[in-house]
Amino acid sequence: MAKRTAQVSINKKVLQWALSRAQKRGNLDLYFPYWKEWITGEKKPSLKQLEKLARLARIPFGYLFLTEPPEIRLPIPYFRTMKSHYKNHISDALIETVKIISYRQDWLIEYLMSLGAEPLDFVGSSRSTKDAKIIARQIKQKLALDDNWGKQFNTWKDALGFLRRRIENIGIFTFFSSIVGNNTRWPIRVEDFRGFVLVDKYAPAIFVNSSDSVSAQIFTLMHELAHIWIGKSAAFDLRDLAPADNPLEKLCNRVAAEILVPEKQLKHDWSKIHLTLKGNENPFTHLASVYKVSEIVIARKLRDLNLISKKEFQEFYRDYQQRWKTRRESVQPGGEFYRTFKNRLGEKFSSMVIEAVLSGDITYREAYRLTGIYGETFDEFVKKTLRGEI
Repeated sequence: MAKRTAQVSINKKVLQWALSRAQKRGNLDLYFPYWKEWITGEKKPSLKQLEKLARLARIPFGYLFLTEPPEIRLPIPYFRTMKSHYKNHISDALIETVKIISYRQDWLIEYLMSLGAEPLDFVGSSRSTKDAKIIARQIKQKLALDDNWGKQFNTWKDALGFLRRRIENIGIFTFFSSIVGNNTRWPIRVEDFRGFVLVDKYAPAIFVNSSDSVSAQIFTLMHELAHIWIGKSAAFDLRDLAPADNPLEKLCNRVAAEILVPEKQLKHDWSKIHLTLKGNENPFTHLASVYKVSEIVIARKLRDLNLISKKEFQEFYRDYQQRWKTRRESVQPGGEFYRTFKNRLGEKFSSMVIEAVLSGDITYREAYRLTGIYGETFDEFVKKTLRGEI
């Protein structure tokens, strides 16, 4: 006689909540042929099916036995630009990515303290000032940036790489990715979030959504850097690179704009713009290429300085929005796996994990959990890193 599989009763609202989450990532009919009957009560799921449902919905198994669907919250503030029904929506991608980076940060803090590291003096050093120029000047001094730093690079990508190296060299960990963890089937949309920062005295961590345009990534990176100087963790969407209606977010945006496009230098370049334009070249496009930022950052700063009128800004903005809709900067699929992977982790974090595992300070199993790659793949990653191939 065949053994009967035990069936389990769970709260209907919790079941519908879990199925709704799972449906975003797979065909329910394929995974659970009788899921509709579960809802009507005609059939009940087995424990194995519930375990599969929890994995697909990316929730702890125990959540399925609650009496009400849980309210999943972020451990940090989330600032949204637009006041709409999206305001209170927090994407699963953001929640999971914050969890991943928090786990890495917790390990970094413990490891750095075990090595006798000192707390970073710049973290929270600007919390008492609301002057964006002062904060921008302090950050630029720490990074050894002059007002013309961006003009030495031919591409936004080169400028971003330069900034990232400078930032990691002073003790900040940076992570760039367009997917959650290493799951290529779980992309992070720009609409979900542009970035977040987890502030800590020993291991401040910045995450940037690399599915965004490179110029926007640069601005997000600077915005997050301002958060570290002010000492406040946060996540944000920076829709159209505009801040949420919050004093802290507005200040961080002004700091980022001042670092990337110094007021004094911009005024000088704007006064000479007619001498540098070629043919029918757009002045905003030209200056964006000079400063390695988005055109919208240039236009907004020019408007803030009253160098262009409200009408001129609105005309630019309409044109910018139209071009953005028809010609988004494409992200090339594929690429060399190990190089892409190291870019997600960052040079500083990669080196620290490799150093820890080779010295015996952590086990290989711990290294696997920290990086998300295992066995021979991890070994090859270590070899390529040590040989300087990636």
